[in-house]
Amino acid sequence: MEILLGKKSRIYNYMENVFKTVSSYYNYEFIKISKSDKDSDLETRITKYYLDNINNGFKKYCYLDMENPKGNSFSFLTLNNDTIYQDAEIISMNYRILEELKLEDIIVHIKAEASYDLKKLQEYLEQLDIDYEISDDIELDSNTLMAFEIVMEIKDNNVILAKGYKSIDDVKTVLCQNYLDSILPVLSVIYEDYNLDTLTQVLIVAEAEEERIVEMKLAQDLRWCEIKVDIDTSNKTKDKQMDNNDCNFIIDIDKSNLSKGLIKVVDNITHEETLVDENEIIDYIVSNI
Repeated sequence: MEILLGKKSRIYNYMENVFKTVSSYYNYEFIKISKSDKDSDLETRITKYYLDNINNGFKKYCYLDMENPKGNSFSFLTLNNDTIYQDAEIISMNYRILEELKLEDIIVHIKAEASYDLKKLQEYLEQLDIDYEISDDIELDSNTLMAFEIVMEIKDNNVILAKGYKSIDDVKTVLCQNYLDSILPVLSVIYEDYNLDTLTQVLIVAEAEEERIVEMKLAQDLRWCEIKVDIDTSNKTKDKQMDNNDCNFIIDIDKSNLSKGLIKVVDNITHEETLVDENEIIDYIVSNI
């Protein structure tokens, strides 16, 4: 995979966060893959671990598989998946993840063996408001009961965003792989006008040494409140430091205001300036961010 910088990197991080967050709602366990895992049959190793240590019970795993010659993916693997309801759940979850990423007009293509109760799966998907079609274009091997693809039409071509299948090996499993190399270029177009470049929520500017001390402490306190804070360490004048459009608020540490127990906050959207009591500055930023 290419090295991602700038906006592409921020889109990728946002995408990965959506995958992890939504799958956590479904009680998936995230697995960290080591370099040695990439040279092995990862799904087989996970299944063997499951059989050796857990024995029975429905189990769900997710993992990020990068630098794979077959393609980079965020994958979901369910083991001992013995019901069609569970099949519908994994299809629905991946569908909702892609919707959460603002991918519109996506549809699920499905194909199943004759022994698989496809009508029951269709019933569940309809209850879950999932758009689907039965497709004869999907290939099934001898161990596959059901397979599905989540596709999006782009310039009259169907782009496969995710692909999954239910197999009958040592245990019944469903593996769904979201193809990041297909998804990321689409998101780059969709998010072209989104302000994902705003990494900093608050920029703090100061010049004099006594201002810098307050700046350092305030930045630390805000970061512990889970606010993204940056400090301008350039040699620019304060006016130049404040000429910044990539943050929500600018906090101007000025010794003349500090002597009165006040700190100036500039709303970088409305350009409104507010003098805030220095003892209340944290609460003010947290409540207005």
